[in-house]
Amino acid sequence: MKRLSPLSFALAVMALWELASRTLVNPYFLPPPTAILARVATSLPGMWGHLGITLLEAILGAVLGAAVAIPLGYGVAKSPQIARIVEPYAAASQAIPAVAIAPLLALWLGYGYVPIIVLCAVMVFFPISLTTAYGVAHIHSDITDAA
Repeated sequence: MKRLSPLSFALAVMALWELASRTLVNPYFLPPPTAILARVATSLPGMWGHLGITLLEAILGAVLGAAVAIPLGYGVAKSPQIARIVEPYAAASQAIPAVAIAPLLALWLGYGYVPIIVLCAVMVFFPISLTTAYGVAHIHSDITDAA
């Protein structure tokens, strides 16, 4: 039996969704994909400005998070003392969902771009610091010798 590609699987799911929303389910609760695409096509021209602002906030948040996470990840990999101090807080920070942090940031920083950028930075901080620490700790000595 020939294996389905991800694209053909996605198309099959979309076809089933279209069929179900037109025959079994009220389109008010589950609109068909064609109706969603039509709505996006008519709304997209007015969204470009908002998309640009959102992209800028995400990029600034990622840069801010990386600017803090990369040096800290390097320190965690190279210093057992820094690792002992930072790792419990980094692990605990992952137990708090972003939807719980967002209102606090709005209270502390007000509304606007700053709390959104800080929330993006908080969200990218842990994965970047963790992968930096792992990468630095597990780099092969031949690579560092060559550098």
